[in-house]
Amino acid sequence: LRFGPNDLTADAKAQLEENFSNITSWLLSGLIDFEYICESTLPNQYKPSAKGLTVGEMTYETVIIPACETLRSTTVDILTDFAKRGGKIIFVGDEPAYVDAKPSDILADFCSLGRHISFSKTSVLKALADERDITVKNSNGTSADNFVYALRQDNGCKWLFLAHTNKNHCLDVSHPQWIELRIKGEHTPALYDTVSGEIKPIAYTYENGFTVISQKLYIYDSLLLRLNEEKTERTVYSLPKRARPEIILQKEYRMPVDFILSEPNVLLLDTARYAADDQLYSEIEDEILRAENIVRNSVGLGNRISRPVQPYMIEKTPPVHKIRLLYTVYSEIDLSGALLAMETPEVADIRFNGQPVDNAAIGYFTDKSIKTLRLPEIKQGENVLEITLPLGERTATEWCYILGDFGVKLEGTKKTLVASAEKLGFGSVTSAGMPFYSGNVDYHLTFDVPEKCRGTIKVNGYRGAAVRVTLDSEKSGIIAYEPYDFDLGELTAGEHKLTLTLYGTRHNSFGALHDANYGDNWYGEGKWRTTGESFCYEYKIRDMGILTSPVITLFKE
Repeated sequence: LRFGPNDLTADAKAQLEENFSNITSWLLSGLIDFEYICESTLPNQYKPSAKGLTVGEMTYETVIIPACETLRSTTVDILTDFAKRGGKIIFVGDEPAYVDAKPSDILADFCSLGRHISFSKTSVLKALADERDITVKNSNGTSADNFVYALRQDNGCKWLFLAHTNKNHCLDVSHPQWIELRIKGEHTPALYDTVSGEIKPIAYTYENGFTVISQKLYIYDSLLLRLNEEKTERTVYSLPKRARPEIILQKEYRMPVDFILSEPNVLLLDTARYAADDQLYSEIEDEILRAENIVRNSVGLGNRISRPVQPYMIEKTPPVHKIRLLYTVYSEIDLSGALLAMETPEVADIRFNGQPVDNAAIGYFTDKSIKTLRLPEIKQGENVLEITLPLGERTATEWCYILGDFGVKLEGTKKTLVASAEKLGFGSVTSAGMPFYSGNVDYHLTFDVPEKCRGTIKVNGYRGAAVRVTLDSEKSGIIAYEPYDFDLGELTAGEHKLTLTLYGTRHNSFGALHDANYGDNWYGEGKWRTTGESFCYEYKIRDMGILTSPVITLFKE
């Protein structure tokens, strides 16, 4: 009905799409379980039934018609029969104006069979109150609209799964949410902890034919409940209340601590002067992927991003050209034992400060395709790395890396090797000499316990995959999400050692570091090859590390 040129139909189509999106969102966040009717398959799936509307193996008591402009005549016939047998039809917003996309005399009688409400969230949820299986309210009595649920019948009981829908936009502060969950029917619930794998009791009561559960949930929490059908003899089950424990000591780590990296630090080599074959080097450096396209175009090979097929679909022909890259490595220190990490070193000619580099791999960095080679000593001042690689239809030029025991000072686009830090403070490691590091970091802490007690560690500000807590090289666990703490258990008097392992992510070594599009979460080859205003030479690195001081709290037994 609304198909046509955008200048005439775009607004109407946008309104239809908005209506469809809204009705879906309202029902899901309103915790109303529903399914869509597909009008084209309805005649084959429909089964005449004395009970409700039977479609396939499911039977429904209520049908919503949300501002549809036209219905199929088969749908009208089926729903008319459904309504005359007591089924509920709710027209939301405007009534249908057409049948099979044509005006029809049957619409007036059909529309008289249902209830009519406005197209609003409040009206829809109020009209469907009797259809609810569960209700979730906040502690202040308002309806919680940040959950979705699934309820299933299986092996003589029901299973309820309740999960959050909203992202946490403040990662460093816990946001507890007290909710009251009301489940239709009187059940004996048990909590299935999907993190620990434990089956636990959960407090509940019965009210007016509902099972009621009060619970504190954090933003990444969910609930999986087994609902046994029988009602327990006791109408209330509650967990024993524990007195608030007395705090003996709180220790906050504000000063730098000892640390160990799981792998060498990284200097990214992603810009160089460049040349094709025996031509002169470019006057200025460029980012490697951009430089590769310039060189490819100069010899008639064309941009890599414009190739319509994957490299393995291209006929294998020996490369007849070369790409030459000239990197400048700035250093404030003399450094021995550094490694060069790169792909396909076996076909490269490599020279460092004019000295040939053995291209036999001695290991790899992150990926077995990124092989490591021994570099000669890096001198204080400017060092020159020259790499010559084959250039053909199937070749690809990639970033390289220098690995070793050093720090990296990043000033705009200039990268300089400096002495590595002896201790590490809590904050982003990117500003502590590790802007391109992407491995794990072990922070080593010690603390004294004055008497036998219990303890917890809180790490609520970190950037990485997760934090592992290891106590005295024995007990360990993971901190990944709210409330960002870990129970250290019973502690004996004396000194204890605690290791916090920050698991890194690989963005700062391999991510699209020159993509200037903030908030664009689409990833593909083009993400690394942005142009125009979408490209910047500065580095879009992400914070990594434990950003705020960990806090150890000791409690009396």
